[in-house]
Amino acid sequence: MAFELAAEGRRDREVAKVLNAAGYTTAGNQGNRAFSKDTVAKMLQNRFYLGELPVFDEQDRLTGWTMGKHDSFISEELFQKAQAARELNRKNPARTTRSDARVSSLSGVARCGGCGATLRSYRQRWVVRLVCNTRLKNGGCSEKSARLDAYETTLEAYLGAFIIPEDYQHRLLEAHHRVHQAYEDID
Repeated sequence: MAFELAAEGRRDREVAKVLNAAGYTTAGNQGNRAFSKDTVAKMLQNRFYLGELPVFDEQDRLTGWTMGKHDSFISEELFQKAQAARELNRKNPARTTRSDARVSSLSGVARCGGCGATLRSYRQRWVVRLVCNTRLKNGGCSEKSARLDAYETTLEAYLGAFIIPEDYQHRLLEAHHRVHQAYEDID
């Protein structure tokens, strides 16, 4: 399942979520644990699933792989498709997160009123501000940055006054239940 999902282009973190939702756990020397993106990454690169065993030198460095006595669990074709898709994901800047990126309450949600680009948070003199990503990248937007706490205060007031009519509450809860049920029926 993990290799098939990876070959479809799913990222390691997404594969881990599906494995965990299906009830699978790791079987390591620290006991059964939930999968993480790191355990999935190691598993997807492991040629053991092709019926091979690692070969080590005297300093315990991996020097290659040799055919084992066990059968392969997946085909070479599936293994290579998964590797190729993972490489594409790794090189796709639109799907990666910068190591210095900061997550804010409005990350991935807030948009620039001028050009529609995403807003990005940054810290300026101990104050978190949101700025248009287009303005940061090439100066193509004239909208100025604003303090994140001002946005949060406005949003908090709006949500505090927001009321869902009773006739919609039941329909929303039913829709939520259907979506939740679809995720439980992962097979």
